[in-house]
Amino acid sequence: MRAASAGGATRRHVFADDNDDEAGAGDAGGRESGEPGGAGLENLSQNETLRKYAYADRSGGGGLSVADDGAGATAVAAWTARERSDGPLGWTGYRWFVVATASLHGVTAIAVGALTPKYDWPVRVCASYASWAPANPSYACGALIGNTTQVNVCQVVTKWKYVGTLSPYGLLTTFSALSCVAQLLPASRDAWWRTYARLVRVGVQPLRWIEFAWSAPCMVTVLLILNGNYDLWIYLTCWALTAATMLFGALHEFASYDAARLRKLNTQLATLKGKSSNSASYDNNSNSAGLAPWTAAAHAAAHASGWVPFAASWTVIAAQFTWELSEFADSAKKHGLKFPKAVQAIIWVQFFMFALFGFNQLFTIIIKKRWPFTTAELVYTTLSLTAKQLLVWLLVGGVSFRGGAHVQPVAPC
Repeated sequence: MRAASAGGATRRHVFADDNDDEAGAGDAGGRESGEPGGAGLENLSQNETLRKYAYADRSGGGGLSVADDGAGATAVAAWTARERSDGPLGWTGYRWFVVATASLHGVTAIAVGALTPKYDWPVRVCASYASWAPANPSYACGALIGNTTQVNVCQVVTKWKYVGTLSPYGLLTTFSALSCVAQLLPASRDAWWRTYARLVRVGVQPLRWIEFAWSAPCMVTVLLILNGNYDLWIYLTCWALTAATMLFGALHEFASYDAARLRKLNTQLATLKGKSSNSASYDNNSNSAGLAPWTAAAHAAAHASGWVPFAASWTVIAAQFTWELSEFADSAKKHGLKFPKAVQAIIWVQFFMFALFGFNQLFTIIIKKRWPFTTAELVYTTLSLTAKQLLVWLLVGGVSFRGGAHVQPVAPC
């Protein structure tokens, strides 16, 4: 194994797991330049693990120095042992799992896009507004009608304005493509994956919530279409409520992540760059318990607040669907109609799946030792794949292939 010379002295630098208590800051330095190990570092080993984490420092500065190759190999071996044991699949296994789920999302997006011309049914979207008009158009509002004492009242009537069309298949394609990009992006490069893993280890994953804040409202809009909705204001309201649910989930993570651990990593990075730890650490005000400067009650409140918009949006969906079933039951007795079972399955299965996302985060609060954030992240990825695949293929296979007219709303505009 080659070594680099710095100032006449031969030194070898090993960048072990940057989240471990004994780890150095070299790996973080690599992320700053976008390449494994950063500028001025060259690869030393042909072994896959050593190739990622063993480097020579040609500039003669920084890194976790070890006296010899034996100690360096020991450090790398320790890192790989942690990598295999951290989380249910280990970080290497989980990376491949993420690539696989992202690929399935991508294939789904392509397949639905190919089926769109034949099976999609565009929905007319209308916006409601109030219109004032006299009950008797021959007289003004409030005037006496003829020689009588009867007052001509003003009637407030709901009218509808056509604003455009909405494609259910377009929504299916959109949220599948969003999930594919959001999951494939961090797994596509070593440096990005180490950044992703580092954030997950301290208990925060912002990219997931950004994707959920867009893909989940798309899914809810599909459910509203299946409910026979055509009102723009209901679409926008449920979209905002669903996005707010996801943002409260993100707020909880940012309020309760392990800031002390991340602060230590920032300190290591500052040491590598020759700066003071205060200049690189943006959370030095964290409390001694290692959490961000929020109280435990604030952590719980951030999570609990997410259930409020969740309940509001699903009250709209569930109430409308229940009344729809009741109304349909009366017609079915007279005409022998059958309500599409696929639609019933989609509504209630999706409610169950959406609720599981919330319980997954709740478990990281109430049973944290048995449900660490690495486990929660694996569950989030699995739930995202399962919920989206069920919605897509129940709608495509159970509704579209059997006639989209069964669930096509008749808009009043």
